Amino acid sequence: KKVRLIGANIPFWNRRWERVTKEDLRQDIEKIKEIGNTARIFLVYGDAGLGYFGTTEVRKNLLDKLEYFVKEAQQQGIVVIVTPGVHNYFEVEPNKKFYQQILQRLASYKNIIYDIQNEPDLEAQHIPSRRETIVGWCNSIAEFVKQNDP
Repeated sequence: KKVRLIGANIPFWNRRWERVTKEDLRQDIEKIKEIGNTARIFLVYGDAGLGYFGTTEVRKNLLDKLEYFVKEAQQQGIVVIVTPGVHNYFEVEPNKKFYQQILQRLASYKNIIYDIQNEPDLEAQHIPSRRETIVGWCNSIAEFVKQNDP
Protein backbone atom coordinates (compact mmCIF):
# COMPACT_ATOMS: atom_id res chain seq x y z
CA LYS A 1 0.00 0.00 0.00
CA LYS A 2 1.32 3.40 -0.94
CA VAL A 3 1.24 6.18 1.59
CA ARG A 4 1.46 9.82 0.68
CA LEU A 5 2.75 12.11 3.39
CA ILE A 6 2.04 15.82 3.01
CA GLY A 7 2.60 18.25 5.81
CA ALA A 8 4.94 20.71 7.41
CA ASN A 9 8.26 20.97 9.19
CA ILE A 10 7.98 22.45 12.64
CA PRO A 11 11.29 23.88 13.82
CA PHE A 12 11.69 23.69 17.55
CA TRP A 13 15.12 25.22 17.70
CA ASN A 14 15.68 28.79 18.89
CA ARG A 15 14.13 27.83 22.22
CA ARG A 16 10.62 27.32 20.77
CA TRP A 17 10.23 24.09 22.76
CA GLU A 18 10.79 26.08 25.93
CA ARG A 19 8.26 28.80 25.04
CA VAL A 20 5.56 26.83 23.24
CA THR A 21 2.34 26.06 25.12
CA LYS A 22 0.07 23.08 24.68
CA GLU A 23 -2.43 25.43 23.08
CA ASP A 24 0.24 26.47 20.55
CA LEU A 25 0.89 22.81 19.79
CA ARG A 26 -2.82 22.10 19.40
CA GLN A 27 -3.09 25.00 16.93
CA ASP A 28 -0.05 23.68 15.04
CA ILE A 29 -1.83 20.34 14.67
CA GLU A 30 -4.99 22.05 13.41
CA LYS A 31 -3.00 23.93 10.76
CA ILE A 32 -1.20 20.78 9.69
CA LYS A 33 -4.51 18.95 9.42
CA GLU A 34 -5.70 21.69 7.03
CA ILE A 35 -2.80 21.06 4.64
CA GLY A 36 -2.03 17.38 5.05
CA ASN A 37 -1.36 14.46 7.33
CA THR A 38 2.24 14.81 8.49
CA ALA A 39 4.30 16.91 10.88
CA ARG A 40 8.08 16.70 10.98
CA ILE A 41 9.62 18.00 14.16
CA PHE A 42 13.24 18.59 15.08
CA LEU A 43 14.54 17.90 18.55
CA VAL A 44 17.85 19.56 19.22
CA TYR A 45 20.56 17.56 20.97
CA GLY A 46 21.91 19.36 24.00
CA ASP A 47 24.88 19.00 26.27
CA ALA A 48 25.31 15.64 28.01
CA GLY A 49 25.96 17.38 31.32
CA LEU A 50 22.51 18.95 31.11
CA GLY A 51 20.64 15.78 30.19
CA TYR A 52 20.79 16.25 26.40
CA PHE A 53 17.84 18.64 26.22
CA GLY A 54 18.97 21.30 28.67
CA THR A 55 18.36 21.48 32.39
CA THR A 56 16.39 18.73 34.12
CA GLU A 57 13.30 20.93 34.30
CA VAL A 58 13.58 21.99 30.66
CA ARG A 59 14.06 18.35 29.61
CA LYS A 60 10.96 17.21 31.48
CA ASN A 61 8.86 20.01 29.99
CA LEU A 62 10.17 19.38 26.49
CA LEU A 63 9.48 15.66 26.65
CA ASP A 64 6.03 16.34 28.10
CA LYS A 65 5.30 18.69 25.20
CA LEU A 66 6.67 16.23 22.66
CA GLU A 67 4.45 13.46 23.99
CA TYR A 68 1.43 15.79 24.08
CA PHE A 69 2.06 16.77 20.46
CA VAL A 70 2.36 13.15 19.32
CA LYS A 71 -0.77 12.12 21.24
CA GLU A 72 -2.85 14.97 19.84
CA ALA A 73 -1.51 14.33 16.35
CA GLN A 74 -2.42 10.66 16.62
CA GLN A 75 -5.99 11.60 17.56
CA GLN A 76 -6.16 13.74 14.41
CA GLY A 77 -4.70 11.05 12.16
CA ILE A 78 -1.42 12.89 11.72
CA VAL A 79 1.89 11.08 11.35
CA VAL A 80 4.79 12.66 13.25
CA ILE A 81 8.28 12.36 11.82
CA VAL A 82 10.65 12.82 14.74
CA THR A 83 14.07 14.11 13.73
CA PRO A 84 16.58 14.36 16.55
CA GLY A 85 19.26 16.85 15.56
CA VAL A 86 22.67 15.35 16.34
CA HIS A 87 25.89 17.03 15.30
CA ASN A 88 28.66 14.67 16.35
CA TYR A 89 28.89 11.37 14.53
CA PHE A 90 31.85 10.33 16.67
CA GLU A 91 29.64 9.98 19.78
CA VAL A 92 27.40 6.94 19.54
CA GLU A 93 26.71 6.18 23.22
CA PRO A 94 25.78 9.73 24.30
CA ASN A 95 23.53 9.96 21.25
CA LYS A 96 21.83 6.72 22.28
CA LYS A 97 21.07 8.25 25.68
CA PHE A 98 19.47 11.22 23.92
CA TYR A 99 17.41 8.92 21.69
CA GLN A 100 16.46 6.72 24.64
CA GLN A 101 14.71 9.62 26.35
CA ILE A 102 12.63 10.16 23.21
CA LEU A 103 11.93 6.48 22.63
CA GLN A 104 10.79 5.91 26.22
CA ARG A 105 8.12 8.55 25.74
CA LEU A 106 6.95 7.59 22.26
CA ALA A 107 7.19 3.79 22.04
CA SER A 108 3.46 3.29 22.64
CA TYR A 109 2.37 5.60 19.80
CA LYS A 110 1.71 4.18 16.34
CA ASN A 111 1.91 7.45 14.40
CA ILE A 112 5.68 7.90 14.65
CA ILE A 113 8.35 7.73 12.00
CA TYR A 114 11.90 8.20 13.20
CA ASP A 115 14.14 10.21 10.92
CA ILE A 116 17.51 9.05 12.23
CA GLN A 117 19.27 12.28 11.34
CA ASN A 118 18.58 15.27 9.14
CA GLU A 119 20.73 15.11 5.99
CA PRO A 120 23.61 13.00 7.31
CA ASP A 121 25.04 12.73 3.82
CA LEU A 122 25.51 16.50 3.62
CA GLU A 123 28.53 16.39 5.93
CA ALA A 124 29.89 13.34 4.11
CA GLN A 125 29.72 15.25 0.83
CA HIS A 126 31.76 18.12 2.29
CA ILE A 127 34.17 15.91 4.22
CA PRO A 128 34.36 12.56 2.36
CA SER A 129 36.78 11.10 4.91
CA ARG A 130 33.91 11.07 7.45
CA ARG A 131 31.52 9.02 5.28
CA GLU A 132 32.40 5.70 6.93
CA THR A 133 31.95 7.17 10.43
CA ILE A 134 28.61 8.75 9.49
CA VAL A 135 27.28 5.55 7.89
CA GLY A 136 28.37 3.56 10.94
CA TRP A 137 26.71 6.07 13.26
CA CYS A 138 23.45 6.00 11.27
CA ASN A 139 23.38 2.19 11.21
CA SER A 140 24.10 1.97 14.93
CA ILE A 141 21.39 4.49 15.83
CA ALA A 142 18.86 2.89 13.45
CA GLU A 143 19.42 -0.49 15.08
CA PHE A 144 19.11 1.09 18.53
CA VAL A 145 15.79 2.69 17.57
CA LYS A 146 14.46 -0.60 16.20
CA GLN A 147 15.45 -2.43 19.39
CA ASN A 148 13.75 0.15 21.61
CA ASP A 149 10.66 0.90 19.52
CA PRO A 150 9.90 -1.93 17.08
